[in-house]
Amino acid sequence: MRILNISTDNKILEAGSEVRNRMIWYASAFDSMDILLITKKHYESNKICIGDKLTIHLRPYGQAFGFTVPNGVDVISTQDPFENGLIGWWLARKNKLPLQLQIH
Repeated sequence: MRILNISTDNKILEAGSEVRNRMIWYASAFDSMDILLITKKHYESNKICIGDKLTIHLRPYGQAFGFTVPNGVDVISTQDPFENGLIGWWLARKNKLPLQLQIH
């Protein structure tokens, strides 16, 4: 199974952070995991691969709705039902994929 997770937690970008380590651990449970990280600024690279199973895609909020969901994604998961949920709902509807909303 391949998951697309939508998040705003920039700690994912910090090597060795608890958040990044948790995402690596989550990815190990699936065939692969992609994270659409909604950012407030532009980065030189918009894609970061961490090992074989985890890819982080960086997009500012305004560009997130136009994000191309990677081939093979089975489900979209968002870390809240608000801004991330709206992006997830749009991408899931556009790509005919199931949506899982998290409430923390």
